[in-house]
Amino acid sequence: MNQNINNQISNREENKTVNHNVMNNMMNEIENLKNNLNNLGSNNVVVASNTVEKVNNDLKNNVNIIHVARENYPVDKNSEVPLHERWNDVDTMAPPPVPNGGLFSGPQAMGEYSSIHVTPTATNMIHNNLRSANPPPGATEQYPGTNRLGNNYVAMPGVYWYADTHPVNKGPFEMKVTERK
Repeated sequence: MNQNINNQISNREENKTVNHNVMNNMMNEIENLKNNLNNLGSNNVVVASNTVEKVNNDLKNNVNIIHVARENYPVDKNSEVPLHERWNDVDTMAPPPVPNGGLFSGPQAMGEYSSIHVTPTATNMIHNNLRSANPPPGATEQYPGTNRLGNNYVAMPGVYWYADTHPVNKGPFEMKVTERK
């Protein structure tokens, strides 16, 4: 029995030595990899790893998923009518100004007291006239929500349909977004 115990102890000692050597070899390999990466510099080198843990972490962080380049596209359709002068639809221009802002008849008054023509559209008021008030960033792209066909129309410069999605969740989405500048 003593011999059996001595054999077990001897085997454990040998296993410790082997495990210690394996650990040392692994540590040396890791140091060599670090040195190789440092020697390569920042050349955008791709390093492969076959460990299950690494692959699982990459999948969780979406590293291995290819991103399909889709861009957000403008909400407004192209037209010959400038965005801030659109009236009831894409092709209708706002009416011309009336003399004296419609308050008085006769020819247009001249001087400091005369009316200043402003195109009466929500787009013009928000996107152009609001700029004189030094608004916070993004305020000039905040327009009234949805259009009621036949009742109103709001052109929205700087607003885009959301299409820049990740392949995992492609949509479809019907969201309007602004882009950071």
